[in-house]
Amino acid sequence: MDTHDADMQELVLKARLIAAEELIAHGKPKEAERLLKRTLKQAEDISDETNLLVAFVLLEMFDFYEKQGRHDEAKPIWSRMRKIVLTNVPESYQKKLFVDS
Repeated sequence: MDTHDADMQELVLKARLIAAEELIAHGKPKEAERLLKRTLKQAEDISDETNLLVAFVLLEMFDFYEKQGRHDEAKPIWSRMRKIVLTNVPESYQKKLFVDS
C-alpha cells in the first residue's frame, strides 16, 4: 500500500469514528457499537495489531463502553490499548504515560 492509500484509509477510519459519535448523539448506541467494531477490524486489516492506529480506535471503543456503564467490556479494551501504546514508546517514557492498572 502506498502512502496515498494509507492516508486515505486513515481518513476513512476517522470518518467512521465521527459517524459513530453522531450515532451515539442521536440515541443509536447499538449501531454505533457495530460501527466501532467494524472500524477496529478495518484498522487491524490495514496495519498490524500493535499499530497506534489500532490503539486510537480502541481508545474510542473504551470511551464508548465506559460512557455506557459497561465497565467489564471496557477493561480488556483498555488493557489492549495500553499494551499497544507501551510497545510503541521508548521504555524511558513508559512510566510517565501509565501507572500500572
